Amino acid sequence: MPFTKSIYTSPTKTLNLTQNPLTSEQFQLFQSHLLESTFTPSNYSSDQVFAGSSINLFFDPRRPQQFKRPDWFGVVGVDKLYQGQNIRRSYVSWQESFNPFIVIEFMADETATEDLGQTPVGVETIPTKWDVYEQFLRIPYYILFDPENNKLEAFHLVGSRYEQLEPTEQRIWIPGLELGLGLWKGVYQGIERQWLRWSDVRGSWIEVPKNKQPISQPKSEQIHKRKQINKQQQIGKNLKEKLKNIGQKVDSI
Repeated sequence: MPFTKSIYTSPTKTLNLTQNPLTSEQFQLFQSHLLESTFTPSNYSSDQVFAGSSINLFFDPRRPQQFKRPDWFGVVGVDKLYQGQNIRRSYVSWQESFNPFIVIEFMADETATEDLGQTPVGVETIPTKWDVYEQFLRIPYYILFDPENNKLEAFHLVGSRYEQLEPTEQRIWIPGLELGLGLWKGVYQGIERQWLRWSDVRGSWIEVPKNKQPISQPKSEQIHKRKQINKQQQIGKNLKEKLKNIGQKVDSI
């Protein structure tokens, strides 16, 4: 039976930062990187596979200014680079040969309504992510992952509606990609927890390629550190000026 959105009970927690060393920003960055690094469909060449995270996904040529920003999505059958040359900064569905094959959202209280398409009946509004993925783009697989409770929800497009899949041991198999997707407990980026990760036809977790460089710190962290360095440099500069004004040597400062 098709999944009924209105009876779904959304998660009641967000990522507990007091008990988890990850901020929500760090989790999304690390989790997206792990998904991209292990997204290797064996039935497609690597240059015909694209993975996007938190970039604009434009879905309707009649409303060209409207877009969604999936936490992560995967497309097969398209060039990894836009027109074979440039890094993709967005994905404009009507300019591409294929829509995404799978989309993943990381659940939180503040995004549950949007992710699940729970809008009041009769209220005209911008389509929710659920509506866009199901009705506009007709994305075959929609995955919801609640990182606080390690809860995995999977939906498959059947006809015009999403139907819920029942994971087997916290895994689902996606025939069109010849890949499995499930919860793997292990250490990634120095953090031990359950992560979403791709597996191969034998059920083995796909290894992260050795040529993948460690992720840089989130921009906000980098900016904060840079501000601290600049502040210390300014303090040192001011101190030198004061000492110089009273005739003290400043070579060792």
